[in-house]
Amino acid sequence: MLLGGAVIGSAGDLSATYYNPGMLAISKESGLLVGANVYQYTQLDVEGTAIGQTRSSKVRPASGLVAGRVPVDTTVLGGVAYSILTRSYFNADIEYRRVGIQELPGGAGQAQSSRERLLLSDLSDTWAGVTFFRLISPKVSVGISTYASVYSRVSRNSRTASVLLPGNSLALSSEISNIDYFNAGLIWKAGMGFDLDDLTLGFTITSPRLNVLGSGTAYYSSSYNGPSDLADTAQSTFLLATNQEDLPSHYSIPWSFAFGAAYRVGKTRIHFSGEYFGPVELYNLLETKPFTGQSDGQTHALPFTMEMTSLFNFGLGVEVAPSEAVSLFGSLRTDLSGLPDGTTSNTAITNWDLYHLTGGTVLTFESMKVTLGVSCAWGSTPLNEVPMFDDSAATVADVTLGGDAKVRMLALTGILAFTFAL
Repeated sequence: MLLGGAVIGSAGDLSATYYNPGMLAISKESGLLVGANVYQYTQLDVEGTAIGQTRSSKVRPASGLVAGRVPVDTTVLGGVAYSILTRSYFNADIEYRRVGIQELPGGAGQAQSSRERLLLSDLSDTWAGVTFFRLISPKVSVGISTYASVYSRVSRNSRTASVLLPGNSLALSSEISNIDYFNAGLIWKAGMGFDLDDLTLGFTITSPRLNVLGSGTAYYSSSYNGPSDLADTAQSTFLLATNQEDLPSHYSIPWSFAFGAAYRVGKTRIHFSGEYFGPVELYNLLETKPFTGQSDGQTHALPFTMEMTSLFNFGLGVEVAPSEAVSLFGSLRTDLSGLPDGTTSNTAITNWDLYHLTGGTVLTFESMKVTLGVSCAWGSTPLNEVPMFDDSAATVADVTLGGDAKVRMLALTGILAFTFAL
């Protein structure tokens, strides 16, 4: 954790079950590892010409890693371990509200308006698995982890507006989409480790996710009542709405290939890791069904899509041990977005590239190690303003954040972990 995950070639504790199962036979550490990101502070800032600036922040507990070895005595296996971890976790609330004067399109003057835009996303991916490993020579080991992944997500995207137009006519607009689903699947990670004394090396390969089961719900509603055009006093009304339940769900991750190395010079050890992720073609998160619009009698599609482009992330960490009881750590790693430029995916809030800076210490006692540290992550990018659906009709009461809207994130995480010798 303090090395920012740059331990694919050097994981020396039970976190190797995830980072590189091939390092477990080289590592002789036993006992129980309990890791936790105690609290995380997240701040989101959204700014743009059309909206000014809005800020939201929150503090919440965040889970980490639990791992341990299982006693075995066999000539086939060198050992068995287990681990439970939160592979990904994200929660964002982006809210924009404004009451006041609005400039009407086409230079038609001004109007009183009340507008709200809301983007909510809450997702987590928890992995629980078992790892088998063994030495194939005194300097080389291999291992493989089989993980059951449970992914859950709730997302809501809404915009509402009330506009009091010249002549005292009122335009009302509302568009809401909401998805709530889970998906369970299987993932395999195989690794190999090399112990060359002061130099250690590691390689891993992670399989795509095999979807096993999952279901979810999708809700969409778009309505409008008001003039279709400011030059026309005739009223326009429409309603498109559907609520679909028990829909099959999907969640995909790509093949990934990683390597890492660590080199010791005196009391200092330098760690490096890099990982390549392949692309994921555009797919439907939920198998929704076409529906008939209430006001037009036409058939409309209801897509909720996601895709990823290929990318490469890396991490660099430094470890200094001034004494046997104290070790100091620092690291920097990238967390680049897999959302392609110009994507048509309508479920991702943004495609920011994040950077993580971490520092801390490990204190060693007779039968326990204590890890303390702080991690900072930051990044910014234009807000993803892909329309919810192409079927949505433009109105004089549209609510947009503007083409120059940008979102910035800052997250601070406190790290606390314990390793007990059993």
